[in-house]
Amino acid sequence: MVYNSIDGTYSNEVIEGKYDVYVTIEADTDVSDLAIKAGGTAVKVGAEIPVRGKGYASTGYVIGIDD
Repeated sequence: MVYNSIDGTYSNEVIEGKYDVYVTIEADTDVSDLAIKAGGTAVKVGAEIPVRGKGYASTGYVIGIDD
């Protein structure tokens, strides 16, 4: 999935040598009427957030939130 920052849309495009990875993250959160926060970072669908773990670090987009 590729984000077009000019018109704010997403599209599926094949980029040779690149792969989509879907990661499920579980975290302790603070929930309010305005936001869900994990470690002080607001987690909202469509938001780009950093993802780090043992041996990797990247950023990704939130595509869904389950409780």
